[in-house]
Amino acid sequence: MCARLHVCRQAALLQQNSLLGPLPRLASGALVPPLLAPHRRRAAAAVAARPRCAAVVPQAARGAAAAAAAAAAAAAAQQEALVSQLFAGSTVYALAVAALMALAPRWSVTRRAVRSPLVLAPLALVYGLLLCWSWQPDTFSLVLPGSWGGFNPQFMPSLPGICKLFSRWRTAASLWVHLLAANLFAARSMYLQGEVKRLPTWHSILLCMMVAPLGLLSHAVTRAVAARLRRR
Repeated sequence: MCARLHVCRQAALLQQNSLLGPLPRLASGALVPPLLAPHRRRAAAAVAARPRCAAVVPQAARGAAAAAAAAAAAAAAQQEALVSQLFAGSTVYALAVAALMALAPRWSVTRRAVRSPLVLAPLALVYGLLLCWSWQPDTFSLVLPGSWGGFNPQFMPSLPGICKLFSRWRTAASLWVHLLAANLFAARSMYLQGEVKRLPTWHSILLCMMVAPLGLLSHAVTRAVAARLRRR
């Protein structure tokens, strides 16, 4: 009895569909669902497939977005690893050259390497690369805040802006390489001057690589003391 009621309900629902015509009845009075014509079967299949297609499209879009995000994260991780390697390599290079100037100033390898201005080229190239990677749209405005459009042309560095700028990973790495290049340039100048005027420079070079202003002061004092002793 329940099965007959279920069949009748299904047949009644099918009869309401515009794709179906009037349904035949059995001798008992039950409705019999007829076989659909080919074009009606295709239409019914298309209607049944619409929700499934609509569900597949967002799922595919979400998968593509997740794959793109994963690829971007992997590329960023590779770049951060490369930044760390450049940071470490620049530090080792600068300290090695400074150690040669301070501890082996008369070695032919030291003289040949330091007398060439190309000794600073590796640090300059690494700095340029890190500067390009660290540059963002607000970099210049953080270093020199102000604008002509708003008639706010102070263009003076501010400490909060500098702190925010150098709190970034790549910018901090570029700053460190910048300092290494400047310190090595000053140490090289001391070394060459010491070679010409026969001055002791090892202490000033070591100071210059750690605290450059004190290294410059040490070299100035050394020059003054040496000149005074030679006048006697």
